[in-house]
Amino acid sequence: MSQLVGKWKLDRSENFEEFLMAIDVGAIQRKVMSKVSPVTEITNDDQGNWKIEISTAIKTNVSTFKLGEVFDDCSPSGGTRKAIASLEGDTLVVNPHEDPEGATITREIVDGELVMTLAKGGAIAKRFFKKA
Repeated sequence: MSQLVGKWKLDRSENFEEFLMAIDVGAIQRKVMSKVSPVTEITNDDQGNWKIEISTAIKTNVSTFKLGEVFDDCSPSGGTRKAIASLEGDTLVVNPHEDPEGATITREIVDGELVMTLAKGGAIAKRFFKKA
């Protein structure tokens, strides 16, 4: 079972609003997204099915997938996109599928925290989650 599995509450962010600007999120939506504290729940079953559920007081986004298969992902901007996930060591990597301009999202455990890194071009944000 992956160390990523569990329920995680946002503790802090670095450069998140700047990243949202880079992916063309409007000013009002950026402010709202920067203020909410999501809870992320990651599950993985013995059939290789992954589920990432991100919940806030405003809405819940759910992505389900198998590694190496294209799936509909909830994009960082709030929409949906085609993506493909892989495990690189203990890091879960979600890349845009057939969109070289899209954002890459990685999730890994560092010093007991879930660190989510969002990258598009030179814009890189980190969000740090603690076990809920």
